[in-house]
Amino acid sequence: MSFVSELKEALVGDPDARFVFLGNFEVERLWAVGSPQLPGAAVSFAASTVNRMEELGLLLADTHDVVVLKSEVDEEYRRYLQSVGVRLPRTLVVDANHPEATVTQDAVASPRLLSALRQLNDGNTYLCPLGTSEVEMTLSELSGLPLSGPPANICRAVNSKVYSRRLCEELSLPVVPGGVAQSIGELGELIAHHRPDGGTCTVKEPLGVSGRGQVVIRSERQAASLLRMLAKKAGALEFVVESWIPDAIDINYQVLISRHGEISIQAIKEAVVVDGVHRGHRFPAQLSERQRSELLLAGMAIGRRLFADGYFGIAGIDALVSSTGTVFPCLEINARFNMSTYQNNLFGESSGRVGRAVQFGILVDQPVRFSALRDALSDTLAEGLDGHGILVTNFATVNAAVVSGKSGKGRLYGVITGSSEQEVASIQDRSEKALSEWSAA
Repeated sequence: MSFVSELKEALVGDPDARFVFLGNFEVERLWAVGSPQLPGAAVSFAASTVNRMEELGLLLADTHDVVVLKSEVDEEYRRYLQSVGVRLPRTLVVDANHPEATVTQDAVASPRLLSALRQLNDGNTYLCPLGTSEVEMTLSELSGLPLSGPPANICRAVNSKVYSRRLCEELSLPVVPGGVAQSIGELGELIAHHRPDGGTCTVKEPLGVSGRGQVVIRSERQAASLLRMLAKKAGALEFVVESWIPDAIDINYQVLISRHGEISIQAIKEAVVVDGVHRGHRFPAQLSERQRSELLLAGMAIGRRLFADGYFGIAGIDALVSSTGTVFPCLEINARFNMSTYQNNLFGESSGRVGRAVQFGILVDQPVRFSALRDALSDTLAEGLDGHGILVTNFATVNAAVVSGKSGKGRLYGVITGSSEQEVASIQDRSEKALSEWSAA
């Protein structure tokens, strides 16, 4: 059974159901409204680019499914995907693409699209968003299509880093030294305690995402400045403080929880994290049998607790393995799909291949056709889903900044596979060089 069929079986009890996929990336931005926020915790955020990551749904959906997009797929990119063996689903496009809006926000304001969605309501068609906020619930009401997963309030609750930490403590799972602060005084005490000898700690918002919503404290001066700024703000305070674990390996794995409580562990991958921002992942993760076993046991326990709290569906879990081999099986729970979810159909752990999900920054000042990048990467593109090389998994993000009316850095997403880590690294280096030369030409 393919991953998407397994997903449908778990969520709605029918592997042949039709799903309408919504790639509402960074749904946490909506969950975080009204949540405590840290001053100075923001990093640059190109909403127009992130919102075009919805095109990744083409790789997850089955042929009878539907993917809602913000604009039509580049025809050359569509033909490329078909040429390498991707069996494409039907697509529907919003009435108007507002670059700063998620695909769901555009969808609820699209009368033509809503009419098309209503026509899909045959009793076995479901909306399947990356994550569910109030906007996705509104789309469900307007279209008449039921959601495949739990409501927004449950997703938001279990996505909180405070929830994750308390869950681990209650289940007696290893946790990174730290705690939850609910006052300025508690925050100051936790920061002081968890950066002994002038070390480093991290302060995190409950619902931050992709590096936003966290502050790394490396000095007394930084700590004092943060506490002063927070003291000037009104409102509730609730932050997670964690000691910095040096030279740790970041791990991401997925737990699939069925509507009836059955639990399975999906892909375990090594995350590539730069300054707190997810930049891709490697597979298979380099774990010992003991470490893998500890993750599996923890994932099953977490899944049971999530189900007891009303959650079902995919939960992406971030974990750490310290330089001494200690496994911290749950830094946070993401009550949504993550990047690797969209690759589960094509890149299973049992394939015997080594892989790396990557992104390339590309400077663009006018719309680019896929054929130009295909030609630039002709020496490193994989010829099929089972081949070695790079498979381009998202092209829409290349032109996103240009579409929003300004030039900037687009992103090209892909997955590189090979027989060894050395081969994969070589393909990545050659691809980066080829794209750099193309951009400079």
